[in-house]
Amino acid sequence: MNFKYSIIIVFLYWCFFISGLIFPVGVIAQRIPAGMPLMEETFRRMQLYSDDERYLYSFNLRPVLELDWKKEYLNSQNDSLKSKESKNNLTLKNKSVFFQLLPAISQTRYQHPTPYPSSGYLINSNGGQYHIQLGAYFKFGPIHFQFQPAFRWIENKILEEGMVKSVSTEYFLNYGDGVYNELFKGQSSITIEAGSFSLGVSNENIWWGPGQWNSLTFSNNSFGFPHLFLKSRRPAKTFLGSFEGQLLMGSLKNSGFSSIYFEERRYLNALLLSYSPKWVPGLSIGFSRTFQQYESFRENSFESLFPVFSPVQKIRYGFSEDLSNQANRDQQITIFTRYVFNSALAEFYAEFGRRDHALNWREAILNPEHARAFLLGFNKLIPFPSNSFLQIRSEILHQQSSINRFIRYRGRNFGLNWSGHGIVREGFTHRGQMMSSGIGPGSNIQILELARVKNLDKIGFRLERLARYQDFFVTTYSFNNLKERNWVDLSMVFLFDKNWGQFAIQSEGRITNSYNKEWKLNNQSTVDFPKSSIFFSYGAQLNILYFFGK
Repeated sequence: MNFKYSIIIVFLYWCFFISGLIFPVGVIAQRIPAGMPLMEETFRRMQLYSDDERYLYSFNLRPVLELDWKKEYLNSQNDSLKSKESKNNLTLKNKSVFFQLLPAISQTRYQHPTPYPSSGYLINSNGGQYHIQLGAYFKFGPIHFQFQPAFRWIENKILEEGMVKSVSTEYFLNYGDGVYNELFKGQSSITIEAGSFSLGVSNENIWWGPGQWNSLTFSNNSFGFPHLFLKSRRPAKTFLGSFEGQLLMGSLKNSGFSSIYFEERRYLNALLLSYSPKWVPGLSIGFSRTFQQYESFRENSFESLFPVFSPVQKIRYGFSEDLSNQANRDQQITIFTRYVFNSALAEFYAEFGRRDHALNWREAILNPEHARAFLLGFNKLIPFPSNSFLQIRSEILHQQSSINRFIRYRGRNFGLNWSGHGIVREGFTHRGQMMSSGIGPGSNIQILELARVKNLDKIGFRLERLARYQDFFVTTYSFNNLKERNWVDLSMVFLFDKNWGQFAIQSEGRITNSYNKEWKLNNQSTVDFPKSSIFFSYGAQLNILYFFGK
């Protein structure tokens, strides 16, 4: 797409946006897209101090459904938003038909001279990038249609990416060469909904697991991928408690930027189930399982269409050291839990995953750390005057493989990492973006955030420590007595979010010190007296949201 068409798309977007200001539309319950700026964090925070049944989602399956944007989020002090109704309301609404515009989202980011990897709709690149999305929602009886395309422009300044960090995960610090722009389907879907369940086809991002910033399976880090699904649209209540789940069949592909990966599409089958016991309010537990394989290896059988229902142990489904006899599949399996303490205004969550079958239950028990990754986090609110809170939240993501891989895979260590695979060369990715966390293959991160929050407003800071590409580092440097070369980024992020009526902004400014970038020491370093190199970079991001309706 050339520059002329990019300008036309941006122009049409703002025409559509301005028309919403002139002819406001009503707002009712809608989905919160996975990882939506401001909204998802606010809704999750509301769970901690409210026992309203509308907030009983486990947050192990996203997007979540359904809230009134106006009543739930916009500042309660703004009486005009609560009492006034638009006289020129364009909403089409009766018992069976409904139409409305969805919130408009504009995101702008600039990073220089080195991109800092993170999950979200924006992707890794050096320089500036712009992402806008706007759409409409239509309901006719049980049929729900959401059309929410997005446009993305990426500057992609010249960046020397250095050595290849993984040969089993398609991952880039710069998305292509030169300016890249694209109009794509975004968060669009067509569904048939009845009661607590939904059946449909979608290109939406999904998020599995309880993480706030990261996930072991799906997050909003990559482009949305086309998939058919059957899922719970809200918790399904039973005499045992509430259940949430999703079964999907999807299609993945690579970016096309590198010739070392196959052009062939990959078939994806995934299953998640989450259970919230009736007798332990606030607790949820669950698991997820995913399979992917190249389309040419998939057979026309139930077991090939739904491998998520196959036995978990290798000795049950058949195993051979000959890789050609393993159906060329890549599997990941996770278990997770989340516990909300309403009385303490706090939550705790954890997720543990393996990217390889255990031979049998004995091997799973004796060697649980094999091919594993884990995630831990919490969120705590401390009441402040004027109905505000001090929010303290934190998360640890550990993707680095355990040391036992050097025994199990002697001589085959390079490239093995979480989200990577030896048979499916691209790993668990879509279009060159990791579908779990965006911090990079084999990387670890620790996050701590403190902020004062009230409704959508927030002011505070976040500290991050990112240890980059640890599997590559251990294989290449640590065993060669070069442990001091570890590449670690230390960042401070300044946060400011504000809501003005139907407008809201989310902003952050980041400063980062990278120690031993690309594993290079200071020029004055010696063998006896190693000295780290320090590389400074900075970045900023601004998200603007507009909620149609008065």
